[in-house]
Amino acid sequence: MVAFTLRELGRLERRFAKDSPGKSNPWMQDPTARAWLLETMNNRPAYAYAAAKGTLASFWGLPLATYPEGRGLAFEKAYAEAGFNNPFEAFGPMAYAAGEVFAQAIQASSKAGGVTRPAVFNALNTQEFKTLIGDFKFDQNGMPGVIHIAIYEVNNGKWQLLYRTDPSATKLVKVE
Repeated sequence: MVAFTLRELGRLERRFAKDSPGKSNPWMQDPTARAWLLETMNNRPAYAYAAAKGTLASFWGLPLATYPEGRGLAFEKAYAEAGFNNPFEAFGPMAYAAGEVFAQAIQASSKAGGVTRPAVFNALNTQEFKTLIGDFKFDQNGMPGVIHIAIYEVNNGKWQLLYRTDPSATKLVKVE
C-alpha cells in the first residue's frame, strides 16, 4: 500500500511539475498509486464529504452501463476476460471505439476494391459506424455524430451522474 496522504500527494504533484515541466507524471502510471488514489477518493473521511458536496465536473464519456444495446457492459466484460494486467483508463472506451471505426473503414475499403489511403479516407467520410459508444457518421468537419458529455456532482461523498448531453451534444438532459 502506498502511504501518502492527499496533502503529501499534492506536494508530490507540485514538486514533479516544477522539476519536470511538460512531462507526464510517473506515479499516475503506477497501478498501486492509482488504486490507492481511487480507494482514497471513494473512502474519504466524513469531513471531506461536506467540503466536496455539490462539486461539479464534466467528462467526455458516460458510465458504461448507459451505452446503447449493452455495448458498454459487453466491453467491460470482454476487457476483464482478456486478462489485462491493468484496468482500462478513462478514455479506454473511446480509444476502443476509434479502433472499431478504423477496422470498419478498412473492411469497407477492402470490399470496395482495395485498401488504399483514399479508399479508407472515403469510407471514414461516408460510412456509418457501429461502435461501443453508439452508431454514427462523421460530419463535414470530421466530428463524430455522437458526442457524450456527462456532468457529475459529488453527493454523499460519491460522484453521481447528474446530466448528460443528447447524442449530438446540443442540449443537456437530466439523468433520473
